[in-house]
Amino acid sequence: AAAVLLVALYALLFNVFLGGGDEDAAPTTTSTTTTAAPSVSEIAPTTVNASSQIAESYSDANLTDGNFESEWQATAEDGITIEFRWAQPVQIKYLEIYNITDQDRFLRNYRIEGYNITVDDLPGVTYRNTLKDQADGPQRIEIASIETNTLTLEILSSYPSQAIGGEIAFSEVVVAEIKFFGTAN
Repeated sequence: AAAVLLVALYALLFNVFLGGGDEDAAPTTTSTTTTAAPSVSEIAPTTVNASSQIAESYSDANLTDGNFESEWQATAEDGITIEFRWAQPVQIKYLEIYNITDQDRFLRNYRIEGYNITVDDLPGVTYRNTLKDQADGPQRIEIASIETNTLTLEILSSYPSQAIGGEIAFSEVVVAEIKFFGTAN
Protein backbone atom coordinates (compact mmCIF):
# COMPACT_ATOMS: atom_id res chain seq x y z
CA ALA A 1 0.00 0.00 0.00
CA ALA A 2 2.89 2.32 0.81
CA ALA A 3 4.44 1.67 -2.61
CA VAL A 4 1.17 2.56 -4.37
CA LEU A 5 0.89 5.73 -2.34
CA LEU A 6 4.47 6.74 -3.24
CA VAL A 7 3.90 6.10 -6.97
CA ALA A 8 0.69 8.15 -6.90
CA LEU A 9 2.40 11.01 -5.02
CA TYR A 10 5.35 10.94 -7.44
CA ALA A 11 2.99 11.06 -10.47
CA LEU A 12 1.11 14.01 -8.95
CA LEU A 13 4.29 16.00 -8.26
CA PHE A 14 5.69 15.20 -11.70
CA ASN A 15 2.52 16.47 -13.42
CA VAL A 16 2.30 19.60 -11.27
CA PHE A 17 5.93 20.72 -11.72
CA LEU A 18 6.98 19.23 -15.05
CA GLY A 19 3.81 18.28 -16.92
CA GLY A 20 1.47 20.54 -18.84
CA GLY A 21 4.33 22.67 -20.22
CA ASP A 22 3.10 22.39 -23.81
CA GLU A 23 0.75 25.34 -23.95
CA ASP A 24 0.19 25.01 -27.72
CA ALA A 25 -1.26 21.54 -27.40
CA ALA A 26 -4.91 21.32 -28.41
CA PRO A 27 -7.26 20.19 -25.70
CA THR A 28 -8.47 16.64 -26.05
CA THR A 29 -12.20 16.05 -26.19
CA THR A 30 -14.05 12.81 -26.10
CA SER A 31 -17.51 12.35 -27.48
CA THR A 32 -19.76 9.37 -27.33
CA THR A 33 -22.65 8.66 -29.62
CA THR A 34 -25.61 6.61 -28.56
CA THR A 35 -28.14 5.24 -30.95
CA ALA A 36 -31.67 5.13 -29.64
CA ALA A 37 -33.55 1.96 -30.42
CA PRO A 38 -36.35 2.54 -32.90
CA SER A 39 -39.65 2.97 -31.13
CA VAL A 40 -42.11 0.12 -31.32
CA SER A 41 -45.42 0.98 -32.95
CA GLU A 42 -48.30 -0.78 -34.63
CA ILE A 43 -47.34 -2.15 -38.05
CA ALA A 44 -50.40 -3.16 -40.05
CA PRO A 45 -49.95 -5.84 -42.70
CA THR A 46 -50.72 -5.00 -46.33
CA THR A 47 -52.62 -8.22 -46.97
CA VAL A 48 -54.28 -10.98 -44.98
CA ASN A 49 -55.16 -14.38 -46.43
CA ALA A 50 -56.93 -17.06 -44.38
CA SER A 51 -57.29 -20.60 -45.68
CA SER A 52 -60.93 -20.53 -44.57
CA GLN A 53 -63.80 -18.13 -43.87
CA ILE A 54 -67.55 -18.72 -43.70
CA ALA A 55 -68.75 -15.65 -45.62
CA GLU A 56 -67.53 -12.36 -47.08
CA SER A 57 -69.05 -10.46 -44.15
CA TYR A 58 -66.77 -12.47 -41.83
CA SER A 59 -63.69 -12.24 -44.04
CA ASP A 60 -60.04 -12.36 -43.08
CA ALA A 61 -59.81 -8.59 -43.80
CA ASN A 62 -61.80 -8.09 -40.57
CA LEU A 63 -58.78 -9.33 -38.58
CA THR A 64 -56.80 -6.14 -39.21
CA ASP A 65 -59.46 -3.50 -39.94
CA GLY A 66 -59.19 -1.83 -36.51
CA ASN A 67 -62.88 -2.49 -35.83
CA PHE A 68 -63.45 -4.77 -32.84
CA GLU A 69 -67.12 -5.16 -33.82
CA SER A 70 -66.25 -6.89 -37.10
CA GLU A 71 -64.73 -10.35 -36.87
CA TRP A 72 -63.25 -13.20 -38.85
CA GLN A 73 -65.12 -16.50 -38.73
CA ALA A 74 -64.25 -19.87 -40.24
CA THR A 75 -65.57 -23.39 -39.82
CA ALA A 76 -63.86 -24.72 -36.71
CA GLU A 77 -61.19 -27.18 -37.77
CA ASP A 78 -57.56 -27.72 -36.96
CA GLY A 79 -54.97 -26.63 -39.50
CA ILE A 80 -56.50 -23.32 -40.59
CA THR A 81 -53.73 -20.91 -41.59
CA ILE A 82 -53.78 -17.14 -41.74
CA GLU A 83 -50.98 -15.43 -43.64
CA PHE A 84 -50.12 -11.78 -42.98
CA ARG A 85 -47.90 -9.93 -45.49
CA TRP A 86 -46.09 -6.59 -45.47
CA ALA A 87 -44.95 -4.79 -48.63
CA GLN A 88 -41.67 -3.79 -46.97
CA PRO A 89 -39.69 -5.86 -44.40
CA VAL A 90 -40.67 -5.31 -40.77
CA GLN A 91 -39.23 -6.35 -37.43
CA ILE A 92 -42.09 -7.81 -35.39
CA LYS A 93 -41.65 -7.65 -31.61
CA TYR A 94 -45.06 -8.98 -30.62
CA LEU A 95 -48.63 -9.44 -31.74
CA GLU A 96 -51.93 -9.19 -29.89
CA ILE A 97 -54.95 -11.40 -30.51
CA TYR A 98 -58.36 -10.05 -29.46
CA ASN A 99 -61.33 -12.36 -28.96
CA ILE A 100 -64.89 -11.12 -29.19
CA THR A 101 -65.84 -9.45 -25.91
CA ASP A 102 -69.51 -10.46 -25.55
CA GLN A 103 -69.20 -13.32 -23.05
CA ASP A 104 -72.18 -15.35 -24.34
CA ARG A 105 -71.11 -15.08 -27.99
CA PHE A 106 -67.52 -15.77 -26.94
CA LEU A 107 -68.53 -19.06 -25.30
CA ARG A 108 -70.96 -20.05 -28.07
CA ASN A 109 -68.13 -19.94 -30.67
CA TYR A 110 -64.88 -21.86 -30.96
CA ARG A 111 -61.77 -19.90 -29.91
CA ILE A 112 -58.09 -20.37 -30.79
CA GLU A 113 -56.33 -22.61 -28.28
CA GLY A 114 -53.12 -24.06 -29.75
CA TYR A 115 -51.15 -22.28 -32.46
CA ASN A 116 -47.93 -22.22 -34.48
CA ILE A 117 -46.46 -18.97 -35.74
CA THR A 118 -43.68 -18.79 -38.32
CA VAL A 119 -41.96 -15.83 -39.98
CA ASP A 120 -40.18 -15.97 -43.32
CA ASP A 121 -36.93 -14.44 -42.09
CA LEU A 122 -36.30 -17.17 -39.50
CA PRO A 123 -36.77 -20.49 -41.30
CA GLY A 124 -37.09 -23.41 -38.95
CA VAL A 125 -38.13 -21.23 -35.97
CA THR A 126 -41.66 -21.90 -34.77
CA TYR A 127 -43.51 -20.11 -32.00
CA ARG A 128 -45.85 -22.76 -30.60
CA ASN A 129 -48.07 -22.26 -27.56
CA THR A 130 -51.67 -21.94 -26.37
CA LEU A 131 -53.87 -18.94 -25.73
CA LYS A 132 -55.91 -18.46 -22.58
CA ASP A 133 -59.64 -18.99 -22.93
CA GLN A 134 -60.58 -15.40 -22.13
CA ALA A 135 -62.81 -12.81 -23.77
CA ASP A 136 -61.37 -9.65 -22.25
CA GLY A 137 -58.24 -7.86 -23.37
CA PRO A 138 -55.55 -8.78 -25.83
CA GLN A 139 -53.43 -11.89 -25.60
CA ARG A 140 -49.84 -10.93 -26.35
CA ILE A 141 -47.42 -13.23 -28.17
CA GLU A 142 -43.73 -12.24 -28.25
CA ILE A 143 -41.99 -12.66 -31.62
CA ALA A 144 -38.33 -12.10 -32.47
CA SER A 145 -38.34 -11.47 -36.20
CA ILE A 146 -35.56 -9.43 -37.76
CA GLU A 147 -36.66 -8.57 -41.28
CA THR A 148 -39.85 -10.34 -42.25
CA ASN A 149 -42.39 -9.89 -45.01
CA THR A 150 -44.66 -12.79 -44.05
CA LEU A 151 -46.01 -14.14 -40.76
CA THR A 152 -48.15 -17.29 -40.77
CA LEU A 153 -50.50 -18.22 -37.91
CA GLU A 154 -51.67 -21.84 -37.93
CA ILE A 155 -54.53 -22.85 -35.62
CA LEU A 156 -53.64 -26.23 -34.13
CA SER A 157 -56.64 -26.58 -31.80
CA SER A 158 -59.68 -24.67 -30.56
CA TYR A 159 -61.57 -24.33 -27.32
CA PRO A 160 -65.02 -25.95 -27.86
CA SER A 161 -68.18 -23.91 -28.26
CA GLN A 162 -70.94 -24.21 -25.66
CA ALA A 163 -74.70 -23.89 -25.64
CA ILE A 164 -75.53 -20.91 -23.40
CA GLY A 165 -78.95 -20.08 -21.92
CA GLY A 166 -80.85 -22.38 -24.26
CA GLU A 167 -79.07 -20.95 -27.32
CA ILE A 168 -77.25 -23.38 -29.60
CA ALA A 169 -73.47 -23.59 -29.81
CA PHE A 170 -71.94 -22.37 -33.09
CA SER A 171 -69.58 -24.37 -35.28
CA GLU A 172 -67.25 -21.47 -36.17
CA VAL A 173 -63.94 -20.28 -34.77
CA VAL A 174 -63.99 -16.50 -34.24
CA VAL A 175 -61.33 -13.79 -33.76
CA ALA A 176 -62.16 -10.06 -33.50
CA GLU A 177 -58.76 -8.50 -34.26
CA ILE A 178 -55.02 -9.18 -34.55
CA LYS A 179 -52.52 -6.33 -34.16
CA PHE A 180 -48.78 -6.37 -34.83
CA PHE A 181 -46.15 -4.23 -33.12
CA GLY A 182 -42.55 -3.60 -34.10
CA THR A 183 -40.57 -1.39 -36.46
CA ALA A 184 -40.51 -0.89 -40.20
CA ASN A 185 -37.10 -1.61 -41.73
